[in-house]
Amino acid sequence: MRLLFLLLFPFFLSAHPHLFIDVKIQNSKDILKVDWIFDEMNSEILILDYDMDFDRSFSQTEKDKFFEEVISDLIQEYNFYTFLKVDEKEVEELLFLKDFDVSIVENNFLISFFFDLSSFKNRDKKLIFYDESFMSAFQVKKSDLSGFQNLTISEHDEFYGYLIHWRN
Repeated sequence: MRLLFLLLFPFFLSAHPHLFIDVKIQNSKDILKVDWIFDEMNSEILILDYDMDFDRSFSQTEKDKFFEEVISDLIQEYNFYTFLKVDEKEVEELLFLKDFDVSIVENNFLISFFFDLSSFKNRDKKLIFYDESFMSAFQVKKSDLSGFQNLTISEHDEFYGYLIHWRN
């Protein structure tokens, strides 16, 4: 029995998320405004690390530091956990990713950013959020999405992510 346990034990050690992000998206004339709202524990850690003057808001200097230390790495190393497919072809670079902002909303750390999808007008689009390392889990609710037509959402339990599919 002990040998069986030792052989099976590694399967119980699979990765699981340590960061939970609620995703809200507003679609307005091919510009997507995306908000990532972090869980309470990670929010507090990020606020303590980047709100250097402890005023519960972020100055431009604090935002720049966060971008330099966190966002730029997420883009280079992990494609910002965001993948776009247009007509079933993956868009290789996040050139459509624009304008980051960070703020605190109801004690939660919030990252806002925009996608300019105007060059993909009237085409089939899929926006996918996931972290293949399983350290981050994304939550997307249909009620948190606005301005979409012909919208479907698929949850992907195998990587704690979501696929948002629409055409407009």
